[in-house]
Amino acid sequence: MKSHLNLILILVCFSIFVKAQTKPTTLFENDAKLTGQTDKNGERTGEWKWFGKNGELFQIGKYNNGKPVGEWKTYYRNGKLRTVGRFENGKQTGEWKEYYDNGQLYEIGLYDGENRMGEHQWYHENGKPKMIGSYDEAGKTIGEWKEYYANGQLRHVGTQRDNNRVGEWKYYHENGNLEKTGSHDEKGMMVGEWKLYHKNGKIGAVGIIKDGEKTGEWKYYDENGNLKKTK
Repeated sequence: MKSHLNLILILVCFSIFVKAQTKPTTLFENDAKLTGQTDKNGERTGEWKWFGKNGELFQIGKYNNGKPVGEWKTYYRNGKLRTVGRFENGKQTGEWKEYYDNGQLYEIGLYDGENRMGEHQWYHENGKPKMIGSYDEAGKTIGEWKEYYANGQLRHVGTQRDNNRVGEWKYYHENGNLEKTGSHDEKGMMVGEWKLYHKNGKIGAVGIIKDGEKTGEWKYYDENGNLKKTK
């Protein structure tokens, strides 16, 4: 019994010591009210909350030695969750999620510091996929990227490297028919032969592009596929 009482006294004393080392703090920044604690050095520590003009909570997270740590959340004015993810030593890390104000997921993916990394997915407000692609360790786009219309139809697909579209890309009309096909150079500029299509799938134009501009002879076709003009 004595050892149990001693343990309780130790825990109580430790709690009092910790509280003595922190100070409740209220700040006002950019029309927002912040509440939390600061340590003996004046650094933010423990849980902090941000409130808007009408008293609504719009951000909550923790600090250690003045740096964000652990789970952080932000909210819309209607109280719906906006973003959620984790910090380590002041840097975003691991999986982060962002939502529309109706609660539908907008984006999900990994972070390493300030950079996105690995596969990220975006969604339309109706819940259907909007875009999917990957980032390398430097936070630059890499590999196959796809984007979709809100109706679920593929909008375009191709390869990205160093934040540029490279190689062959295919673009589609919202009805699923091809809109245009062609290549991009290492700087993302359209180059070489490009083909444009009408919404009904018939060829609309074909010609060469250099440095992002049409060059040489181009052929144009009507919606029935008949040659209209050459210039």
